[in-house]
Amino acid sequence: MVSNFYFKTVVTLFFVALIFYMGHFVNGLIGISLAELSSGKNIFTLENYSGDLYASVIILLNKDVEVIAYYDKVTGKNLSYVGAFGGIGRNFQLHEGETYEIYTSKNLTLRVP
Repeated sequence: MVSNFYFKTVVTLFFVALIFYMGHFVNGLIGISLAELSSGKNIFTLENYSGDLYASVIILLNKDVEVIAYYDKVTGKNLSYVGAFGGIGRNFQLHEGETYEIYTSKNLTLRVP
């Protein structure tokens, strides 16, 4: 009986700590900064980043990023991902050396995991 109480307490504390940790991650307190962006349209080239990075992750970690767009040379189309309503458009992977347009609602430091 006592051990069951302690188990539930430990599990509850674990989840509270996990939620707290993820809250800091989402708010941009954890991660690396890639660039300083100004309010409005920014031209950004991904350099010196070797991980998998998707437009949805950038918008999740940087709440003031509104849109990420780029020109897909293979298909000949402009692709964009809008952060509203949980994401609108095609969630695409960003590649090193490619240039993107990032629209922000205010000045920010772009953070990625």
